[in-house]
Amino acid sequence: GQSIGKMLLRLEVRSAKRGKLSVRQALIRNLTKLSSFLLFFDVLYMLVKKGNQRYFEVLAQTKVVSGGQRL
Repeated sequence: GQSIGKMLLRLEVRSAKRGKLSVRQALIRNLTKLSSFLLFFDVLYMLVKKGNQRYFEVLAQTKVVSGGQRL
């Protein structure tokens, strides 16, 4: 599924290695929802590193792309 924000902005989450997102990748990507500390760390990483990608997206090897865009 997708969040309401991703639907409105026509964004998709895709695997950086295969194209289709696995359950494992989705779980890793969403671990930040379990803890405020993890969310803070995730956002801090995104602000410090170039590439505008969250730490848990890097770990899960996923990317957020525009609806019709290919990786």
